[in-house]
This record gives sequence, C-alpha cells and structure tokens, in this order.
Amino acid sequence: MTVYIGVGSNIGNREDNIAKAFLLLNKYFLSLETASLYESKALYYKDQPDFLNTVFKGIIKENRTPEQILSLLLKTENSLGRERCEALPKGPRNIDLDLLLFENHIINKENLIIPHPGITERLFVLLPLLEFDKNLKDPSTVEKYDKFLNSLEKEGIYFYKSNRYIEKYKNS
Repeated sequence: MTVYIGVGSNIGNREDNIAKAFLLLNKYFLSLETASLYESKALYYKDQPDFLNTVFKGIIKENRTPEQILSLLLKTENSLGRERCEALPKGPRNIDLDLLLFENHIINKENLIIPHPGITERLFVLLPLLEFDKNLKDPSTVEKYDKFLNSLEKEGIYFYKSNRYIEKYKNS
C-alpha cells in the first residue's frame, strides 16, 4: 500500500527537522522517498517564519490501517519535540506531518480525513506530490491533481532544494 505524507517545518533548522522525520519514519516502510523541498509563506497565520515543505511517498511494510499510520506520524512529531498550541493550531512548528493519501481510500472521520482536504488548496503540497506522479488523481473526485495548479497563488512559494538533499542525512 502506498501512502503520501505532507511534511512542513518553520522553526529551528527546518531541513534537519524534515530529514530527522524522514529517518525516523523510514524504518516503518519498505521504501520511503522524498520529493524536493519548497519554501513557502505561511497560509493561515501569516506572522511566523517561512516553511520548508515536501511530501514523502511510502510503501507500507506491514498491513497497517490509516489510523495506525496517523498514530505513527503523531508519535514521530512528538519524538521530534512538536508542541501543539490549541490557541494557534496553524502557528509555528518544528515539524508537521499530515497523512495526505492512503492508497485510494476515502475516509471521513472526526480525526482523519483522506484524501487530506488541504491538498487542492496548497501549492506547497501539490508541487512535491506531483513530482512522484503527474497523473495522480484525487480518489474522491477522480480529478487529476495537476488541474488545481493554475488556480493557486504562485506568489510566496519557491523551489528550495532537490530531493537529493536527503542523501547527506542517510549517510551520516
């Protein structure tokens, strides 16, 4: 089963934070890949540092449910020192891991919505997601994700570094 994970960081050494998340998650997947890094302005709460964002694509090692993968992502955030602020849920964070897609599953629960509802609203998610497959489709609407690229604001998002950035972390 294939999963896509949205990744972001805007506190501390953002690239290191993302690489640490990758290395921690890697042991739970048969394979884990990363797209390139993109730098973007914050969308919802603007008074905070810029984000680095990417998407991880993982092939699940064991038979796991979407809820188990979400739990694994939350555990990884916690182990990296993520502190959630209820007063400012879209505020600064050292790491943010979102389960974007889980194969072609469609889930609508209080604590888990797949596909992630923000995919089509966020260029910083679409650009790295489409690096894996330009023909990727939304499981619920069956529309290709690249259709949404032209409708999103291009201001404030920049290519930061190719996906090869992770090699230096894997070898250290």
